[in-house]
Amino acid sequence: MKNTIGVCTYNVLSSSLSSHRFFHHCQSPNDDTNPEKRLLKILHAMYDLIEAEKIITLQEVSLEWESRFISFFAQHDYYYIGRGYGHKYNGYMGVAIAYPIRKFFLLDCKIVNVADTKPGDPKKKREDNSWKGWVLDAAKKATKTLTSVWPLSSFFQDDPLGDKVAWQVARSRTNMMIMLKLKTVGVMPSRTYTVATYHMPCIFDKPKVMMIHAALAVQTVQDYALLTDGTILTGDFNFTPRSRCYELVTTGKWTITELSGGRVYDKLTFSDASIYRNFVNTPRNAADCLEYPAQEYKDDPWVPSISMAMKSACAMILGEEPPFTNYNWSGNGDKAFKDTLDYIFVSPNFKCVNINDTELDEAHDESKRVDSFPSEKQPSDHILLSVDLVDNNFV
Repeated sequence: MKNTIGVCTYNVLSSSLSSHRFFHHCQSPNDDTNPEKRLLKILHAMYDLIEAEKIITLQEVSLEWESRFISFFAQHDYYYIGRGYGHKYNGYMGVAIAYPIRKFFLLDCKIVNVADTKPGDPKKKREDNSWKGWVLDAAKKATKTLTSVWPLSSFFQDDPLGDKVAWQVARSRTNMMIMLKLKTVGVMPSRTYTVATYHMPCIFDKPKVMMIHAALAVQTVQDYALLTDGTILTGDFNFTPRSRCYELVTTGKWTITELSGGRVYDKLTFSDASIYRNFVNTPRNAADCLEYPAQEYKDDPWVPSISMAMKSACAMILGEEPPFTNYNWSGNGDKAFKDTLDYIFVSPNFKCVNINDTELDEAHDESKRVDSFPSEKQPSDHILLSVDLVDNNFV
């Protein structure tokens, strides 16, 4: 259908992270985790998406695989835009968007380091070109690198709730987001949509970091999408449907309970920013806000809010999120992780009219047969999500 926009999201599991020693719970570790065999299965899964002229968004694309994806999509009249940002151990992995050139025209592209989109400068640095300034600057850079792995302020008594650590870690992450403005081709009236993809940091033990990145990602996309006809944000967000991050993205609201005082600040919105700031910066209250960060610095105007709630395309058509999108038993874990982490978030003008439910059912059946993905039928530890959207404003 010309008026239908097909979108998929897929964390393909970096070729550098699928070691059979790491995924030793797979049914056939040597075969299931083999990078070349996995890539061939992933590319095979792309054919149906390409035939349907869907926008394809990917996460964990390694440098080793990037050139293969570029040539593959070019051979099928797709334009591919990718950006790596990882390290050597994960194959310098990154995110990518490929779209059919017969259906869309690229008006604009923007790639951002999400951590750097946070407004304000808490340090107010002044340039010092002396040798002392050079040494001090080098020391600060070394400290920043160390604290991204081993947050030193966790030993400080003045950070009992981990807010300083949260901001240090959030600022140190280099996760990139790709945002495109795509104009429809061959459809009248022509429409322009913002399509973005992001892979959030995987830091389950620091929910304040997750909240910072979730809010910054949505804020950045929504600012970029002004004056376009709709917004689509896909990715591996590393939060579950039961999290405060999911609540923020899908309702645009916070829920904060003041246990000590008995009051409940339920579903605060963007207009309640002053209440939020007063609450999280009062030590007695902040102890109840383990998922909401305090201000980064004094008089910091930023709060983790969004201007408009987004809808989950999968939840729209299924009535709830899929049972899981990630099935992973790796490393020294004592059991498999099985939950929903991947989403296709859309602006309110979109309606989801179709989802790849057959593939979701097959993945569910496969998960009963094996102890972990990747497997014979699932080449990644994540499953592919694919939907068809209709813009209610142009029906």
